[in-house]
Amino acid sequence: MLKGFLSNIDFINFTIHNQEPLLIMKIFTYILIFLALALIIFNITILDFDHLFEGDSVVGLIGIAASFCAIFILLIFRMSKMIEEKTKDK
Repeated sequence: MLKGFLSNIDFINFTIHNQEPLLIMKIFTYILIFLALALIIFNITILDFDHLFEGDSVVGLIGIAASFCAIFILLIFRMSKMIEEKTKDK
């Protein structure tokens, strides 16, 4: 699969030929969702459940909330692209 992908790349002009840009965007959004989930797990380890709203726990809570917001925005973006694909076919 990678060999076929690399044969479609023009390294001089940094363009991709005969490759659906939606597939690349889909992979990129999944990578960003995975990174946001990793940040959620990391921020959970920062939390001090005895003093949840003090010190580094507040930073962890803000990081968790921001990561969830990023995931929701990326999922909304993916849904809008799916709707756009379906309406373009008609």
